[in-house]
Amino acid sequence: MKQKRKQRFFHNSIPEKKDVLSLKGESAHYLTRVLRLKNGQDLILFDNSGSEWEAQILKATKRQVDVKLLSKKSIQSESPLDITLLQSISRSQRMDFVMQKATELGVNKIIPMTTQNTVVRLNESNIENKMRHWKKIIISAAEQSGRVRLPEIIEPEVFSKQLLNHFKSPQSYFLDTTGEDSFSSKKISKTTLLSVQKAVFQT
Repeated sequence: MKQKRKQRFFHNSIPEKKDVLSLKGESAHYLTRVLRLKNGQDLILFDNSGSEWEAQILKATKRQVDVKLLSKKSIQSESPLDITLLQSISRSQRMDFVMQKATELGVNKIIPMTTQNTVVRLNESNIENKMRHWKKIIISAAEQSGRVRLPEIIEPEVFSKQLLNHFKSPQSYFLDTTGEDSFSSKKISKTTLLSVQKAVFQT
């Protein structure tokens, strides 16, 4: 009989010397109402430290879930390649897809950018909501893909030469659907990817 895959769940901070962790608020709601986990079920917790915990639900209500931490182990699931992605902001579903796939593929840092041709316009009142929304996408993707660290997401920046210079790496690539060059087979440890549509610098 095929073993059921354990649900993975991100928690901001898991104390080192604690046997039982109480999850409340949105975390409790997600575990009981979205994942529909019950008393006695096993799950995996991780907290962006590079480790994950085998755990079991002791008591689950819609307001609080008490979880017993069984064992901790370090996981080598992160890409050895340090990838920074500078991504022009697109409409909601397309941008959500980028956040999801970038996380699943092992990107370490994501910088959303606005360009002269960006259709989506952000201001102070909605940047916070967008960042919160993207963070949820990233967490969900990390839970599903087995990552133990979340990619860092920077608040949106204006596409400029100064921005490129700040985040450039020894190996940097401009992703162009009409390009003819391919990636080098040379082994690298750090790279920057730039993904824009109809790139126009703002200075």
